[in-house]
Amino acid sequence: MAEAPDPHPARPSEPENLQPANVTGELRLDTSTSSVEPTSTSPEEPHSTSSAGSPKPPEETGLRADTPWFHTEPGITRAVISKTEEELLSSLSALMRNRVENEKLQRQMSASMQAVEDAKKELLGIKNQIRSAGDELTTRRNEHASLRDEIAQTQQTLQAERGKHIEHQEAWFKTRHELEESRRNVQSAASELGDTQETTRLMKTQVAELKKEITRLLGERESTLAQLQPIRDELDQRLSAREAVIEQVSVLQQHVESLSQEKNILSKATPEQVSERVHLQIELEQAREEIAELRKESERLRSDHQRLAAAKQDVGAELSDVQGRLTSLRFTHAELSEQLNQAHQNHTVLQANIKQAGESHNDLLQKIDDAKQALALTQRQHEEVSKRLAEAQPQTAVKEPSTPVPPPLHLGATSIEPVAKEEPKAEVKEELPPKVEPTEPQLPLVASHPVRQVASSWDSYVLESEFFTEETLDASRVAELVTNLPGIEHSLIVQQFGPILANRLPQRLHSLFQVPRRDYSLLYDRLPNKVRDYPNLATRVSTYQIGDEFLTLSGAKDVFLAITHEAPLLRPGLPEKIAIVAQELGKMYPGQADRAVTA
Repeated sequence: MAEAPDPHPARPSEPENLQPANVTGELRLDTSTSSVEPTSTSPEEPHSTSSAGSPKPPEETGLRADTPWFHTEPGITRAVISKTEEELLSSLSALMRNRVENEKLQRQMSASMQAVEDAKKELLGIKNQIRSAGDELTTRRNEHASLRDEIAQTQQTLQAERGKHIEHQEAWFKTRHELEESRRNVQSAASELGDTQETTRLMKTQVAELKKEITRLLGERESTLAQLQPIRDELDQRLSAREAVIEQVSVLQQHVESLSQEKNILSKATPEQVSERVHLQIELEQAREEIAELRKESERLRSDHQRLAAAKQDVGAELSDVQGRLTSLRFTHAELSEQLNQAHQNHTVLQANIKQAGESHNDLLQKIDDAKQALALTQRQHEEVSKRLAEAQPQTAVKEPSTPVPPPLHLGATSIEPVAKEEPKAEVKEELPPKVEPTEPQLPLVASHPVRQVASSWDSYVLESEFFTEETLDASRVAELVTNLPGIEHSLIVQQFGPILANRLPQRLHSLFQVPRRDYSLLYDRLPNKVRDYPNLATRVSTYQIGDEFLTLSGAKDVFLAITHEAPLLRPGLPEKIAIVAQELGKMYPGQADRAVTA
């Protein structure tokens, strides 16, 4: 401020610009110029005209007094006076122009002084910026040192994660080996079950055939007994007839003996006795013929009796054989029944083993999925750490030379601002693409992750009144209660940008929830076949058709609730309840949606 110029710098230059030498030279030619000059001066510039023309007339009058011989004509005097007036007017106009220019110069000087003041202020601001840049450089160096420490810690963490990754791989290989063994066990159990089922089927076929054979033999026995019954009756009748014939034969023998005695007596008899004897002989011959016929009949009856006895023996042998076969069939049936019971027990045991193998298989699959997700998470963390390390080194190399010349933020001069503001924009444009580029466009659900605790500030009264319960509520219990609602089959509760809180959803539907950065709010636009939206609810609720079933999504800011159902539309009152449950879940597990996503 000590170097401030004179506020009227053009004032000393006015006599130099006027230069009235010609006017004074003309005035020396005539004595009447002294009387003319006062009249020609402008009232606006008394000081400048008096300083230019007042000292000249006394000298000229003195000269004219000294030279009385000089004389001019009136016409010449008038011409000189008019010429002098013209020159005076031109000098006055030049003086006015000089004054205007002087004022312009004064304004320019004040503007330049103001610009100098502004430049000084800007200089002070730049000095402050340089000072803040120095402080920022110090903080950047401290950050660089802390970044190096963090890189060292990250490298140690990376080594630990690599060890965990190797352990996860070993566990994965072990689980895979166990899965293969379980698959082989399941296949062997399935083959044994098939053999047992085939044996059971064959045994059932044999039992059915034996039952048919027993039924046939029992029928044959009944028919044989039915055939033997008339033979037995006839045999009894013939035996009784035989006894009668034997009695008759004995009677006839006695009669023959009596007749022989009578013959002996009659041999000494009269002709009457001879004729009677002839008559008796004829009767004897007839009796003998009858006896012969009776003997033939007896022989025939004896042969029939022998034949019937042989048939009876054959039938008894067949009956004993049938009874033996029936007994053996009964024993075989008992053995087959025992084998069938054993096969049923083996089948039950095999089914239990198959069920247990299936559960172990599902557990192994779950473990494999968890191991894969942990492996993917470890690999992603490894990639993020390596990317941070790769970005940290060039950033430190670029930031260190750029910190001594920080970009000015707010400068007073408009001519300097555009140049100073364009450089950081170019740097930002160069640094943005590697940060915006995602490592994985589609991220799967995270299942093997510790579930967060329920917020201590959450009031459970709303959900307790919705589900009519007084038990302690968390995500898994809420998912179970939601599944028990009418018409709802499965449910899933997932944290925004985070892991699964409760899972009651089939594995086949998990692929629908693969979104970038695990931003599950994108599902409203990514899920296909939208059926309808439910407006005017506490949260956004939309239903989508997935194959033969329907999925409804409801999400607060921090938590999303997904349910499946068979009907395309939810029952009356369920959309409002689902929206309230999703809103309360967002209050139970808050805070994840507000964090900055850098993955």
